[in-house]
Amino acid sequence: MSLSLLERRKNKMGIIGKGANQSVSDGSFALQAGGDIKITTGLSAADVIQLFDVLFQNQFPKIQEVAREQAISNRRELETLVISELHKNSEKIIIDKFKDPDIQALLSDALTFAARKGKKSHPDLLSKLIVEKVSGGNSDLMEIILNEAVSVVPKLTKPQISLICVIFVLNDVQMTAIPAGNILHMLESFHQKFEQYLGSKFDLSPTSLKHLSYTGACNYNDFMVRDTVDSYLHKYAYFGASNVEKAKKKLGFIAPAIFRFINKINAPQIGGVNLTGVGQAIAITTLKEIAPFDYAQWLK
Repeated sequence: MSLSLLERRKNKMGIIGKGANQSVSDGSFALQAGGDIKITTGLSAADVIQLFDVLFQNQFPKIQEVAREQAISNRRELETLVISELHKNSEKIIIDKFKDPDIQALLSDALTFAARKGKKSHPDLLSKLIVEKVSGGNSDLMEIILNEAVSVVPKLTKPQISLICVIFVLNDVQMTAIPAGNILHMLESFHQKFEQYLGSKFDLSPTSLKHLSYTGACNYNDFMVRDTVDSYLHKYAYFGASNVEKAKKKLGFIAPAIFRFINKINAPQIGGVNLTGVGQAIAITTLKEIAPFDYAQWLK
């Protein structure tokens, strides 16, 4: 049976399988939002929908009908994505977290952003951050960073998110391959997927960079200058070439996606951008679609 929101029946179809870590003493608990939501026998699609119903009524009690219909449609999209992500990640979900006031406040914030802004709130990223928040094994610091990321993502444009991912790959990631000779092939494949998924545009305007810094996703120092192309190529020993120019020439022939990437990062202002933990969380959430990045490896 599909977890589609068209199925409005209270069928209690469990999102969380029997083998999951549910952390529920008697198999059920009452959620605090409105005091009338009770989850039994695991977490179902209907439970998530009912929780969003209460949160939505609290946040949007009186708005004009046309705006309300659009807000409801936007909220439904986030619901669908959250349910889908919960289903895909059922083995690591801690159901008991849903009665935590911190989680309910996070859901309320995400719902408000999504209902107001629709796709511009990036509900796909919000849903993934929510699911990571209710997963097991998070440190206290990571919990705080995930909360902040949920509040920052809706304040960003798609080109800004692309730039965050570019900075992450440039500054914070060094890929390895076994055997070592496969690194060029692996990186070329990664950059092809990166380009297909995120496109080729990112926003380097002074206003955009200052806004990114304001949101807390990065620190920006417009006085910092460094050779970003050399920094990237140095991590990979210039792919066997003796210097930057020879490495670029080699990549132009055998690794066009990497070559396009290093041409894009050849901008002086990129050298002044460094991601915060929040920016790293946003990049990881985005790039997990194309590579197995792990939050715990960076957000320690």
